[in-house]
Amino acid sequence: GAELGVGPIGNYMGKDVAESNSTIYVAILGFILGFLITIAEPDLQILASEIMSASGGIITSSMILIFVSIGVGLMVAVGLLRILYGKPLNKVFSLFYLLILFLGFTISEEFLAMSVDASGATTGAMTTPFILALGYGVSQLKGGKNAEEDSFGMVGLASVGPIFMVMILSKVL
Repeated sequence: GAELGVGPIGNYMGKDVAESNSTIYVAILGFILGFLITIAEPDLQILASEIMSASGGIITSSMILIFVSIGVGLMVAVGLLRILYGKPLNKVFSLFYLLILFLGFTISEEFLAMSVDASGATTGAMTTPFILALGYGVSQLKGGKNAEEDSFGMVGLASVGPIFMVMILSKVL
């Protein structure tokens, strides 16, 4: 189902996003699409209910769903902008993982575990094919020899967002 439905939709939307020639449009639409596809991810919904149960209701499932989906949305937007501006993937990864490293030293072990689990839950049957197709659609219009590599980097970047946002959640609570 994901290959027949979600993939082509993501590909068409990626092409539409890239044809807009508006940086703001690309960023906003990337965020919205990343947010919506992640909040619908069944794996994340299961994780959110488990976290709520383990925390005794202190952390609600909707709180996890929203924070993690915001993280994926932000990183999808960053990933699309990275493709459009031709920024190297290794530098973008280095920046965000450096931020995560510093945040990791300041949060509890429980939130560190939750953040990594949230990242893994967002690479499920709905999110990954859609993000791959969205990135591939944008990179195809941009062209170049790295079109497939750019779309692969999108999933890696999208996985950074949940880690970062759950760590931010630990600071809010």
